[in-house]
Amino acid sequence: MFNYDLGSTDTTARQSADYFIQQMANIGIRINVSSYTWPQFLERVKTRSSQIFGLAWEADYPDAENFLQLFYGPNSSPGANNANYDNPEFNGFYRQTSVMNSSPVRTALYERMAR
Repeated sequence: MFNYDLGSTDTTARQSADYFIQQMANIGIRINVSSYTWPQFLERVKTRSSQIFGLAWEADYPDAENFLQLFYGPNSSPGANNANYDNPEFNGFYRQTSVMNSSPVRTALYERMAR
């Protein structure tokens, strides 16, 4: 059984959680949902106490780096990388692209990082 943490109890959040539970049940995975206040939820995410959770990200500026930073290992919780993804190859590409100007080479690296 896995735990799915919710930071909201509004209708949309609950419906999304119910859908997720059903889809996981279809492949034999049981999910337990726990609801928290928003501050409690954020604390659980930042302290890596949450197994499964959902958060949204909206672009602050029009560049793929805005989203790819969310998977850069050194940005792990309590930073922006709440999933705590850490892949040495990705991290190297991220560091490389962080000092490049917009170009087809940087775009190709971004595409590789996204895959």
